[in-house]
Amino acid sequence: MSNPTPEKRSAASFYLEASLMNYTTIDLIGNTDSPDQTVWTALGVEYALWRDALWEDAYAHYFTELEAIVPILSENLKKIKNPDLALLASLQLMREKQDTSYLDAIVTNHTYSEAEIASIKPELTQMARSSKAVRDKLKAMKSKVPDLTPEALDDLTNINFFTLVPAETN
Repeated sequence: MSNPTPEKRSAASFYLEASLMNYTTIDLIGNTDSPDQTVWTALGVEYALWRDALWEDAYAHYFTELEAIVPILSENLKKIKNPDLALLASLQLMREKQDTSYLDAIVTNHTYSEAEIASIKPELTQMARSSKAVRDKLKAMKSKVPDLTPEALDDLTNINFFTLVPAETN
């Protein structure tokens, strides 16, 4: 779940979703080799368990509740070095109304490239689609990356298939 390739991370989450009876998610998160792997795995487990949940649902405190069960997650969140992961973790914690200052230092001091955003686009899109606060924070970054323009972020709220697909392909 911590692979740098978004397709492999998604595949791992789909696999976990399909085989939940074979794994203890707490063990998956608690038995990782590095702080970054712990946080990537925690995010992957969230996507496997609640892929389609609206953020206003009961899952609005995922990291908060998970930190109580897997205490190492709290420590590992503060040890993140990867700026892509720092952005995702910061957005996750922000939508849970937790302190993000220790991650915001990484995020604000880093200029994200199109390739970096592309490498986290599935997770970023899911977070931005489900939370206005996340969209607002991404807009405040004033990134030059096309996927993070205010217009592109506003488009994430449009789920009307007929307006998203060109008329000639409908």
